[in-house]
This record gives sequence, C-alpha cells and structure tokens, in this order.
Amino acid sequence: GSLTEELAALLDRPITQADRRRAALHLLDWIGCATAGAASETGAVFRRFAARQPAGGARVLLDGAHGARDAAFANGAFGNVLEMDDVHREAILHPGPVVVPAALSLATSLHLPGTALLDAILRGYDAEIRIGRAMGPAHYRQFHPTASCGPFGAAAACGSLLGLDRAAMVWALGNAGTH
Repeated sequence: GSLTEELAALLDRPITQADRRRAALHLLDWIGCATAGAASETGAVFRRFAARQPAGGARVLLDGAHGARDAAFANGAFGNVLEMDDVHREAILHPGPVVVPAALSLATSLHLPGTALLDAILRGYDAEIRIGRAMGPAHYRQFHPTASCGPFGAAAACGSLLGLDRAAMVWALGNAGTH
C-alpha cells in the first residue's frame, strides 16, 4: 500500500491507559508552555488577534471562546513562542505546538470527552514523529520539520476526533502531504 495507507493502519492500533497517561503529560507540558507564551509580550499580539475574531466553541488561552480555526492558530503560537515546547530529537521537531492546539480546538468545539482528546494527541504525535523520523536529519538542513511534518500530526489528531474510517484517514494524511 501507499505510505499514507501504512501510516493510517499504524494509527489504528489500540490505545492503552498507559498511553493515555503519557498523552496527558504531553498535554500538561503544552498547557504550561502555552500559558507562559500567552502571557508574554509576543503572546499579547496573538491575544489581540484572537480578541478580534468571532466567538465560537473553542477556547483561546487567557482569552475566551472562538472558532476552532482561530483558537488553534492563537494557541499554536502561544505554545511555541517561548521555545520551551517539547522536542523529539530523532525527528528533529516539536509535535506539541501543532498537534495539541488542533486537537484541543476541535475536541472542545465538538464537546468530546477527554479520552478522545488524549487518543487524538497520541495519534497526532505518532504520525508527526514517524514522518519526521522518515525525513531524517537531511530534511532539517533545508526545512523546518515542525512545519513540514506538523500537518500530518494535525490531520491524524483531527481525523481521530472526527472518527474517520481508514480510507478517510488516508485521504486526510494525503491532503496533509500536499502541504
């Protein structure tokens, strides 16, 4: 099968409580980084942006409820602005600032339970890191792997939350690859 078909199959495997506990630590780490980032001088620029956006069902840190896209954008900036975010050394990327804001915004917009959010975070991290590892260090010489591999993580996380079947997840990952 195609690479996206193989990746979708890997993302389909069962998730354990131990996996969810690990995802909760990644979420907590991101919340700490994003809260500090939101309170920073640069974060204030994104808070002002968020304040001008229409209301919606997703929460922007230190602000209020906005549309999922706007919340993911602002929260993604908050989580990365202070450069304290998580890093996967082998993949040479930061999965948290891409995966968590996308998953959190969609999960809160859809009023999904915390377990669905944690499962989505796991699947997003898994996809982004696998793509980053496959790209290897040579990719880092010319590109920022968080930006080029991140769409796969966001697609996997959001696809998980939307309950996409295997074929639709393959399409979502393929669309991420066009980025």
